[in-house]
Amino acid sequence: MKYILATLLVLAFPLMVKCQIKMLPIDSLYLQGVSKFYQFAETTKDEIWPGMELPPVCLYRLDGPAILYNHPNPPASLKKIDEKTHIGLQNELNLFGATQVKINGVLTAIVDYGLEHYSKWHLLMIRTYLTNI
Repeated sequence: MKYILATLLVLAFPLMVKCQIKMLPIDSLYLQGVSKFYQFAETTKDEIWPGMELPPVCLYRLDGPAILYNHPNPPASLKKIDEKTHIGLQNELNLFGATQVKINGVLTAIVDYGLEHYSKWHLLMIRTYLTNI
């Protein structure tokens, strides 16, 4: 009986881990700040580039969460946090680098905020929007 229970736990462990998003303090910072920055970008974008449309953005940490913001068609596997914010796993979305990719058919700006040079929130946001214009 103990052998059967141990086998079931070993087999179920990868499923339990896959469903959980391991949050670090830095993840909470970006989760809380993305909407504030996006609102600021909306009010100032025409000063930078008249008529500019802001793309959806996905901030992620390698082997950690992926925070999708302002996406018109988020993948069903992501958890809805609020009207514009969804969260999932970086490895589920196959995100790497800092550029643009199509997520559910929509071109989306992506940035790995887990890199050391993105430890400051404002530098990450500037890079996200100025490199995807």
